[in-house]
Amino acid sequence: FITITKYIPQVVLNYKRQSTEGWSIWNILLDFMGGVLSTLQLVLDCWNIDDWEGIVGDPAKFGLGFVSIIFDVSAFYYAL
Repeated sequence: FITITKYIPQVVLNYKRQSTEGWSIWNILLDFMGGVLSTLQLVLDCWNIDDWEGIVGDPAKFGLGFVSIIFDVSAFYYAL
């Protein structure tokens, strides 16, 4: 909930201005990579022990990574 609340104002501002002016592209890229690597770690851990219940067992980690990726893709869209 806190992560989504953190992203909403920036998404609204990006949409209104149709740009990410004043917001560094590095913030988007680093946050995106954090989400990708966090999700990848979860998937690789599950694959390594051959137990896919780990993704369901840790919904917070999966959710945070997924939400970060989704919001960063939308921010990247306006950064181009």
